[in-house]
Amino acid sequence: MDIQKKQFVAYIFFYLPIVLIRNEKHLEDLGLVLLDIGEHKEAREIFKELIGLNPNIERHYLNLGNVFNSIGQREKAIEKYSKAIALNKQYYLAYFNRGNNNFQLGEIQVKKGDFSKETVLFEKSLNDYKFIDNNNFDFDYHSNMAGAFMKLSQYDKALEYINKAIKRNPHIDYSYNKEIIESFLKPSL
Repeated sequence: MDIQKKQFVAYIFFYLPIVLIRNEKHLEDLGLVLLDIGEHKEAREIFKELIGLNPNIERHYLNLGNVFNSIGQREKAIEKYSKAIALNKQYYLAYFNRGNNNFQLGEIQVKKGDFSKETVLFEKSLNDYKFIDNNNFDFDYHSNMAGAFMKLSQYDKALEYINKAIKRNPHIDYSYNKEIIESFLKPSL
């Protein structure tokens, strides 16, 4: 479906009911559809409006963070995910998304050659993934943890978590990732 058809569908099924009924659930659904079809500015405004209507709902901050993430504004995304976590300390999706954004910021620092910030960002990322791990949430984060441990040169832990990812998702081929990790563990000749 091309973008004009998507926009038309969004208008008919989501925007009109919101104009007519105007409730939070419809507004949130519209924001999610707009985010999905790439209408970031409009989605951002809706999630800001929702936060204004009820600033104590953590998923509105998560969704606003997702908007910022999708347009590459990682610091703003992290700020919104942190606000969601402040409202709900058990909100594992916010931890996961914040961890992913810190990881991406670490990658950007590596590309820039700024290695002073890189380690801190990867450690922040790892701390968010560890929260998920320590609380036994049923969520696929093991490969992300393996990546963060790799970046921190903790190859034994990276191997442990890539093996957990393989066990959890046998349908996903992590063999290449595992080979790379194992190559760092082998003594150099």
